[in-house]
Amino acid sequence: LTRTVLSASAMDELQYAFFGHTLSPSKPFDVPRRPGSVLILKQAALAKAAGKGSVRLAITCDGNDELVLCSLATGREQSTLCVTLSTSNHAQLHIRGTKSAEVHVCGVWVQRDEILSDPEMLAKLYSNEEGGEDDEDDEDFEEGEEESEGE
Repeated sequence: LTRTVLSASAMDELQYAFFGHTLSPSKPFDVPRRPGSVLILKQAALAKAAGKGSVRLAITCDGNDELVLCSLATGREQSTLCVTLSTSNHAQLHIRGTKSAEVHVCGVWVQRDEILSDPEMLAKLYSNEEGGEDDEDDEDFEEGEEESEGE
């Protein structure tokens, strides 16, 4: 099995930037927007322990109902996310649950034109696997064929 690794030099070509913010339950966070870029939220982690309870990270976007993205607590302090927000999205992040908890949210800004013009790079950015998705074996089979267990 061959895996393609997304190198720093390949990412440099995409004009990307790190995003990070500390969320607290006291008020919702208005997710910033950058013209020409999308924000991909990749991870949430407890920054300050939730005590005995849990804390939920939720999002409201474009006037839709609030949706829970993840639940964090002692013993499960981190969660992988894959949420993409464009400049047209008006989003807020909310913390629900334990009042003393804080959550770090991290992601990456990517130029919209770059991400949409390269399907292979898009797949790598959205992969939750270390090193990207395996797409080398895809060419070995015609559409409709299945890989046999012996291969």
